[in-house]
Amino acid sequence: MTDSSDAKIIRALEHIEELGGLLQESPPFSYVLETDTRTGLRATRPEKNESVVVKASVIAGDAIHNLRAALDHTYWSIVRPVVGTAREAKSVQFPFSESADRLREAVSNRLAQRVSTKFFDAIMSLAPHGEAGGNELLYLIHEADIIDKHQTLTPAGDYTELSSDLIRAQVPDFPSGLSNVSFGSSGAGDVAWSIPVAQAQSMGLPGIPAPRKLKQKLDVPVQIVFRIRDTGPPMPFVPTLHRLSRVAQNAVEVMRNASA
Repeated sequence: MTDSSDAKIIRALEHIEELGGLLQESPPFSYVLETDTRTGLRATRPEKNESVVVKASVIAGDAIHNLRAALDHTYWSIVRPVVGTAREAKSVQFPFSESADRLREAVSNRLAQRVSTKFFDAIMSLAPHGEAGGNELLYLIHEADIIDKHQTLTPAGDYTELSSDLIRAQVPDFPSGLSNVSFGSSGAGDVAWSIPVAQAQSMGLPGIPAPRKLKQKLDVPVQIVFRIRDTGPPMPFVPTLHRLSRVAQNAVEVMRNASA
């Protein structure tokens, strides 16, 4: 029989699968070449599909919330029978601590010791704290869930594999002498150059005047990532969510085994 914790994890996996399908079908980030046929100005720049980014953020937040809830549901089902008062019951949730030296206090405040020493030690062994030596991914579930209560888990485009050689293979007149092209945050373009106006105007279909702005999507690798801490490294969006689901499943099993 599937209990509420299992159902929460299953729902999180459904969200992650939906997210993967969305990002594959409608990539939120791309790299384009724009040509102004009236001036001959050409520019390459990143492009973002804002509606896809917003939708992906909401789906990711739902997945994270279900993983966090799975931890709480399992913890509640184990600890609630040994809680004496309604006030104590309000404190029953899976314990996290920002620091390693406050973890024991946090676990005690969540009444794990009332179940058994074995259960208390099992929670401590999961190391759900945010400092070095802690379970980084398990704590990430906690951090991401808090963030999603106030703002979205917004994905970003990682263009670090983009190079001038890769662009020049698709845009022969791209300026030479550049060793690398990086993701620019402004809308003006990463690199801009000019070609003769007559050449720019000839880029339309035969017999049809070219529009003022021509846009071409370039075939470049764009990784979809997100970052929880400003100082932390960017993490691949969907693969990290899959890792978080496995960490949550493991924590649920550890709690169940320790309480048996």
